[in-house]
Parts: sequence; structure tokens; C-alpha cells
Amino acid sequence: MNSEFKQKVEQKISEIEKICNLEIVAVISKRSSWLSYFLPKSKKLRAVEMAAHKQFVKHRISETLQRTGLLIYISKYEKAVYLLADEGITPYVPANEWAEMGAKLAEDFDHERAGETFLQALDLVARRIAPHFPPVERPANELCDRVRIEDS
Repeated sequence: MNSEFKQKVEQKISEIEKICNLEIVAVISKRSSWLSYFLPKSKKLRAVEMAAHKQFVKHRISETLQRTGLLIYISKYEKAVYLLADEGITPYVPANEWAEMGAKLAEDFDHERAGETFLQALDLVARRIAPHFPPVERPANELCDRVRIEDS
């Protein structure tokens, strides 16, 4: 992911957070685990899920005032995107929809490029969630909008 695209993602996150009461954190990792090199595809996806849960805790996504944190975890080696929402969001979106949105977000990475499809998919996620979380007056951005890069 080049720096120009990283800036576009950060800008998109900022835009989304202005139209709905969400706190989005994007984490990009080289791989979910060094074990991924030896795992079959079905197990790699489970490793991505486990890594996403670890990042959710590490970046304190559950510590927003209204529990409206959303992690977008991208694992480049597995070409997978995993969405993990805090408990304030989960009642409004069924698990299968999270998986579908994650697959849409992963399309560019599956084709070994990062681009407009990812940004459009972020808009899709926002449109799906925004009706349940209208913008509210808040003192500050609770979670930094910058994309986090992990060398896992």
C-alpha cells in the first residue's frame, strides 16, 4: 500500500466518522501469523480472524464512549480483510453481512493492488451502518484515523 492510498483511506475514515457515530481503525499487516505460510487456506482465514481480535484489543477499540468502534484488519499475505465491530454495533449487522463487506474490501488486495474498490467498499460499510448511528456532538476523535501498519 503506497502512501498516497494510505492517505486516501485515512481521509475516507475521517469523512465517514463525520456522517455517523463510528470510530474506525484500519490495520494493515504483512500476514496474520508466521504460521500462515504453512496453513491450508481454511486455517489461514481463522488465523486472520484471531489476529484481528488481537489488534482489536491492542488498539483499544472497545474503549469508545458508546462502544461504536470498528476494526478493519487487512492481512496482505492472506489477501483477506476482516471486520470486527464493538458491541454497540453488532446488534445492527448480522455476521454474514460483515463477512460480505470484508470480502468486498478484500477485492483489491486479492488482485494485488490497492485502489478505488477498497474506498468504495468503505462507503458501502458506512451506508450500511450510518442509519443506526447518526452523527453526535463529541468532544474529540476517540480513536486516531491514521492507518496502522503491523509487521506481524
